[in-house]
Amino acid sequence: MQKEAQEPRAAFGVFRRAVVCSARSRRRPALAAGFAAALLVLALVATAAPPPLLVPRLVIWGYADGTNLRRPRGAAFDPLDGAIYIANTGAHRIEVFSKTGRPLSWFVHRVAGPDGALVDGEPCALAFDRAGHLLVADNAASYVDVLDRRGRPLRRLDLPGERPTALAVGPDGTIYAASSGEGSRIHRFRADYTPAGAWGEPGAGPGHLHSVTALAILPDSTLAVACARTELGVQIFTGDGTYLRGFATHEMGPGNISLPSGVVGSPDGRIWICDEIRQNVQVFDHTGTFITLATGEGSAPGEVSYPSSFVTDGRGLLAVTERALGRLQILALPMDSGVANESVMDSSAADTTATIAPPQSMIARPVATTRPQRMDSGVADESVALAAQEFNIAVGMYPGRALATSELARIVGACGLSGRVSRVRLGSAVMYGIFIGSFPDRGTADRKARELVSSGAVDEARVLPRRPLVKP
Repeated sequence: MQKEAQEPRAAFGVFRRAVVCSARSRRRPALAAGFAAALLVLALVATAAPPPLLVPRLVIWGYADGTNLRRPRGAAFDPLDGAIYIANTGAHRIEVFSKTGRPLSWFVHRVAGPDGALVDGEPCALAFDRAGHLLVADNAASYVDVLDRRGRPLRRLDLPGERPTALAVGPDGTIYAASSGEGSRIHRFRADYTPAGAWGEPGAGPGHLHSVTALAILPDSTLAVACARTELGVQIFTGDGTYLRGFATHEMGPGNISLPSGVVGSPDGRIWICDEIRQNVQVFDHTGTFITLATGEGSAPGEVSYPSSFVTDGRGLLAVTERALGRLQILALPMDSGVANESVMDSSAADTTATIAPPQSMIARPVATTRPQRMDSGVADESVALAAQEFNIAVGMYPGRALATSELARIVGACGLSGRVSRVRLGSAVMYGIFIGSFPDRGTADRKARELVSSGAVDEARVLPRRPLVKP
């Protein structure tokens, strides 16, 4: 710490000496000024804050213009095409968005009531199994629903007398479903959906389960179990229930938690935990030793407000639902976490890498309102592709993603429109462009572009046609 504190002072000292030298060098003023400017840049770099551990890539507020998610609690990435499924719990729906945030479809999740009649449910956890089917845990059901990509029921995984609250799928296809309450247990099902037993001892001590809130498969194939009412907030078990270790007690201070609402593991062995009460994301090593706070409370991109679930696509992206704000964020893990997340959002020549939108954002007209219009292959149908042909406003080009994302957040806050950062290849160079809005006709886009410039939100604006995100 002492060395770190000395570095900025040393850099400032070098800069000060450079200024003195430049003042004395009257014969070469241009050279001296350039030298001083270069050292000023070095001084500023020396005092710059470290890069964030989680980089905001996408913010989804709601399925339609001007809406918010209602108490969302659960999300999943489609492993086939990267689509994002969100459990919009308060609206009884599961909503589907493309990996760039465009609304694709939604459907009401209905479950069997006490008398056997179907009623609107409250989906609370989602996952995809090895067969590509969507698993849904619902607060109003004593089973896990197995659905196809169109939302049609295929079968049920029964948890007699218990309510599933969390889901995870192992690398061998094993499905883990956790129940809540004092008698929490972990139910296992094979990849072919046949029951494989259950384990869990009620209690609050190490190795016991009480009020399970989240599950996660770690890189070493162990199972991380987060509980709201055990002494250790996160515990690590083998797949068959053997207790290995635990960490993060319900006490004050860093490294401890109040209500762990989500847990994920990154390939480098680190464990990431979001806390719904403390409103933060903390990072631990594989042994459970606290490393640092990844992000804290707030409503800006990259900050969290009452995070209610936390999942990963396994390729460097994290999805966190936020109950109070009614939104979902996609965050990118750091590049040194053992995954290459440079192109996970898209592989096209100009691929979207960030979308930030306030609640009043411009969102395209929904393609479907009752059932998903997506083929079982996971590719959106032609109506989705046609709906994606629209206009954006290009407002800037930057050499780095972090700078572009920061500028995007400022512009979105100033103009109240949606925005995204896209990676664009210009010959051999790679740049990051900011694109604002999503407009169905050029006239509307031209008018909005003029308003952006006249308001001072941007210096220049150019209307460009947006390519279809999905080709028919």
